[in-house]
Amino acid sequence: AHWIEIAGKMVAGVLPYFDPQTGIPDFRGQDAESGHFKYTPGFTEESRNAFGRSMILAALYCAGSGDNTVPGWSGKVNEPYLKGLIRGTDPSDPCYFGPTGAFGAFGEEISQAVMYCPRYFWDPLTEEQKQRVAAWLAALAGGVGFKCNCWYFNSAPAPVLLKYGYPFNYERITEQMDRLLSWHSGDGFFVDGGNRSYDYYNFWGFQMFNLFHYKYTEPWKMRFGRRIRETTGLFMRSFPMYFGSDGAPVAFGRSLSYRWAAVCPVGYAEAAGLGALDPGLERRIASGCLKYFWEGGAMSENGLLQPGWLGPNALASEPYGHRGAPYWASVGFSPLLLPAGHLFWTSREKAMPADNEDRVRVVAGAQLVLRSNSRRGEARLYPAGSPRHNQVTWETTTKYYQHSYSS
Repeated sequence: AHWIEIAGKMVAGVLPYFDPQTGIPDFRGQDAESGHFKYTPGFTEESRNAFGRSMILAALYCAGSGDNTVPGWSGKVNEPYLKGLIRGTDPSDPCYFGPTGAFGAFGEEISQAVMYCPRYFWDPLTEEQKQRVAAWLAALAGGVGFKCNCWYFNSAPAPVLLKYGYPFNYERITEQMDRLLSWHSGDGFFVDGGNRSYDYYNFWGFQMFNLFHYKYTEPWKMRFGRRIRETTGLFMRSFPMYFGSDGAPVAFGRSLSYRWAAVCPVGYAEAAGLGALDPGLERRIASGCLKYFWEGGAMSENGLLQPGWLGPNALASEPYGHRGAPYWASVGFSPLLLPAGHLFWTSREKAMPADNEDRVRVVAGAQLVLRSNSRRGEARLYPAGSPRHNQVTWETTTKYYQHSYSS
């Protein structure tokens, strides 16, 4: 009930910013803390992320609650998204999204929403509208992406196109999936392409999408299932060591404004039937993390999730961040894919390492060391040999090159 309530408040917070005609959100002028993010009129990267990433949230809320309404909003939850989707994939409409283009990412969120809750985010479309959406997603699947975790954005449309029988370049995207899995370096960690880094993109990127495809892309479950099962099991061995007893994850690396997206692997693993931890331990970690950020003031006074850590704080962001980007936290609500009677919800919570253990764990695959300190309730990370190839200053120094990082 707490998870559904919080997801619902976030949905109700974002829906008032959707244009009733276009179905596209507009966050202009919201929160002085985010003032350094320059707004560009039109359908920008900020608008795309605000639309797509909150669509994941809306779909998970509807899937978990079984409801298409939310307290604090008078309309149907899916209406703005369907409006944006219908107009945005019609090339003759002035509100057309435009072609995905090279290095496009927007659209993978639509695929997630369709798979999580087709009842509200696919079934209401007409056949003609579905064909246009599918054609637009097929272009994303066939597009050129950055050779890193971003390839998953191109892979995400696969289950929708396969399930509903629409053509796309299956061989090409399957080869990319094979290459992504080949980047495993041990302990469930994957090298992030040219970045050569190990950070939370292994949580809300590699692990998340591998489990997404294991559950929803049947041919890839058959072809890549063994590798996904093995790497997920290895990853989960160290997963509990990243969280302090107050629920805070270790603040290490970039994109930390995604906040509780760090706990998404447990929900996706359980949904895929690959849960490798005690369900009570999983919920202790996941609920603790959500509670830490929610009670710490993650939502702004205007009802939005802004760049920051606890409250809005633009200094915690990166140049590629903006007011729509933090809604990748939506994938952290992955446990809402699990029915109310699932052991994740019904098991008694079990203590995690920072609660009652002093432990050290070497994660050789990512060249780092983890330590829990029960007296301090602390999780600490030492990036002992963890490389960082990208030489952009905001991605190095403070976020990657300190001697240690603490929860």
